Amino acid sequence: MQMNAFNAMFRGLVLVGVVVLAGCATPPAPEARSTPSAVPAEGSGRIVFYRPNGVFGYLMRADILLDGKKVGESAPGMKFYVDTAPGIHHIVVPNSMYSGDRSLDVKVVEKGAVYVRTSLGGSAFGGRTNVELIGASAGEQESAGLDLVK
Repeated sequence: MQMNAFNAMFRGLVLVGVVVLAGCATPPAPEARSTPSAVPAEGSGRIVFYRPNGVFGYLMRADILLDGKKVGESAPGMKFYVDTAPGIHHIVVPNSMYSGDRSLDVKVVEKGAVYVRTSLGGSAFGGRTNVELIGASAGEQESAGLDLVK
C-alpha cells in the first residue's frame, strides 16, 4: 500500500517538473524580421495577425487559416501580415485538443490594414485560441513591439 502511494506521489512530482520545464523553454526564433511597407501594394489590403506576450500557454501555437489556407501560427510575442484582395475574408483558428474552431470574418479594403489579435482563452487547457478584430489604432499600438515573422 505504501509503495503505491509513493509511486503516485513520485509520478505527480515528475509531471509537475515536466510542466515547469516546458514553461521555461526557449521560443523558436522568428524566421525573418523585416519592416513592412506602411501601405499594401496597389489593389490589395493587409491583415495583421498578432498575439501579445503571455506566460500562460506559451508553447501553444495554433494554426491560422485565411480563406481555408494556413497563413501562419498564433505565437506569443509575434506578428505577421498577409496582403490580400479587398473583400470579405474568413479567418479560422482550429482548436488544438478537440474538434471545433474559432472563426471571424473581416472586411479588407484597398490600401487599408485590419488587425486581428489572437489570445488564449480561459479554456486554453482545451487548446482554444481566441480570435478578435481590433481597431486599427489599438492594433497598431498593441503589435508595435512584437517580432515580425515573415
